[in-house]
Amino acid sequence: MNCEPIATDYGPENRVCFVCTFTENPSITPEPLSKREKEVLKLVTAGYSSKHIADQLCISLHTINTHRKKMIGKINTKNTGELVQHAFSNQLV
Repeated sequence: MNCEPIATDYGPENRVCFVCTFTENPSITPEPLSKREKEVLKLVTAGYSSKHIADQLCISLHTINTHRKKMIGKINTKNTGELVQHAFSNQLV
């Protein structure tokens, strides 16, 4: 994280405003996704529900949710929205 002051206000509160930029740590390489996780990710990014994905891949809804949680952990995202954004940004799908 890199922070730089952009404005100061030395009034009664003595505030300083900062702009911070976050960069991914290049030394941390995400764990590769399995073939099945890539299949699930492709369907998630296409907007299909977990139930639809489970039915299409002939696996349980619980298994889909497990794949989703593992992908979120491997890619180091916080939720499915970030997972989808990461997939598009990094051309995983």
